[in-house]
Amino acid sequence: MSLFNFITDEDLRSSLEVDYEELLRCMAGSAWKASHVLSGSLIEALLIDSLVSASVVPRTDALQLDLGQAIQKAKQAGMISSKSADLCSAIRAYRNLIHPGRSVRLGEQVDADTAAVAASLVKIIVGEVAIMAHQRTLPALRVVILAAREAVIDQRQHTALQRGGKAGNQRRCCWAD
Repeated sequence: MSLFNFITDEDLRSSLEVDYEELLRCMAGSAWKASHVLSGSLIEALLIDSLVSASVVPRTDALQLDLGQAIQKAKQAGMISSKSADLCSAIRAYRNLIHPGRSVRLGEQVDADTAAVAASLVKIIVGEVAIMAHQRTLPALRVVILAAREAVIDQRQHTALQRGGKAGNQRRCCWAD
């Protein structure tokens, strides 16, 4: 089962899966800066997709958001916790160290520990936005289940009436199943 099975857009899900596999290879190969960049990219894509899927931001507007804006909007919409938003902001700062001048100017470096936090944060964000995605689909799923249940009841009642039985008794039996 894919880590990104809740993403409905097949192209985006496929892209996220490829990037996540690359993130794992970067971590295994001690490519810490690349791990940060991929983690930030994955988080940004997850947040933007979640914002669009929940109709918080129209798709055209969402594609203009940077990671910082996506973090804020997702936090405001209750899609991610405050703690996760804070961690995302920290990862965003590390991801910006890809620019050599910035890294030298700030005297900051990425290492195995910060890369591990970034990679772990991807899974945290996946968990939080997946819960939101599932909560959005549950009401529709309940409607389908109730409709299917009613169809079964109607069929059982029809069959009972054809056989000369009492439909009311059939309904009680159906709910006992």
